[in-house]
Order: sequence, then structure tokens, then C-alpha cells
Amino acid sequence: MKTLPNYLAIIVLASNVLAKDSPNATTAFMKNPQQGGLKLNGAGNLHAGPFGLLLVAEDGGAIVAIDTGHTGPFKAVKPVANLGAKVAG
Repeated sequence: MKTLPNYLAIIVLASNVLAKDSPNATTAFMKNPQQGGLKLNGAGNLHAGPFGLLLVAEDGGAIVAIDTGHTGPFKAVKPVANLGAKVAG
């Protein structure tokens, strides 16, 4: 799995080069996208790309591209104290 970050980097670099004037991730990067019904077997690394593209590495080795629709600038996220405990309930 050490090569997975390398593959993600290649995809993101290619996406930055190929999609300079595209309005959203679906038209820029996706051919015949599935809409709805997404079932992940477990998410690993996440990477946000241009035009609202979110790449999710599944535990089984697949990479899923999601069009979030968010095309604005990224904003800083405030850290949450004891996040693990809050998510676990």
C-alpha cells in the first residue's frame, strides 16, 4: 500500500493540468459518473482536488472520486478536542 500515495499524487497532478477551465469535477474528470448509492467499504486517505473533486482511497485498494460541488477556496478547520471520544459516543 506504499504506492497508493504515489498514485493519488499522480491523479491530482494530472487533474490540475487537465482541468484548468472546467466548471466542476464531474465535467472535468468523470466519465459516466454514478449518482447516489455510494457504498464505501472503509475510507483511508482523502485528498481534495480542484473543482470540488474529492478522492477517497478505499481499504480494498480502489480510489473513489466524488464531486462535492464545492468550488470555493478551502477554509481552515478548527481542531476538535477529544474527537475520537465524541465520535465513539
